[in-house]
Amino acid sequence: MEGQKMTLSPSQNGARLDLIAAIKGLAAAENYFNSRQLGAKNQSTYRKLLKWYYRELKEDKAKALFQEMDHLQLVNTFLPFMDMMNLFMGLLQPEKVEKLVYEMDRRDIDLNLACYVIWAKNYVATDDEVRIEDVFLHTDFNSIPIQPTFAALALLDDSGIVVPH
Repeated sequence: MEGQKMTLSPSQNGARLDLIAAIKGLAAAENYFNSRQLGAKNQSTYRKLLKWYYRELKEDKAKALFQEMDHLQLVNTFLPFMDMMNLFMGLLQPEKVEKLVYEMDRRDIDLNLACYVIWAKNYVATDDEVRIEDVFLHTDFNSIPIQPTFAALALLDDSGIVVPH
């Protein structure tokens, strides 16, 4: 056993990247990511790094990684969009959230409950009640449960933060 290297799956590489970022920091996680061959990376691996970019509010790096993921056709679910929405909300750039929602619509990617909440928080942050209503009108209640959606949106305070009760 000693001296043997274990081959990790792309998902395991993603989990390892996440742990490296949490323990050693983002720079170490980037080094790990960049040292992996393309076959050792998948959507999960890329998303782990994207998640750390939005947590650390690294806009340029997040945008570049998002574009790389898009080029590799890994931006085909709501998850990378949700990460970018969180980034822009963290950077206090709510106007960019709406652009992501429209891009998801253009690509026919359904929003999940969390995306709707982030989108609504975007308008709560700008105190735009008409646009919050637009979120409700846009919401596909056939794909997400109605009661949790209203409950989540009702918990938004004036700052756009979800406040647990």
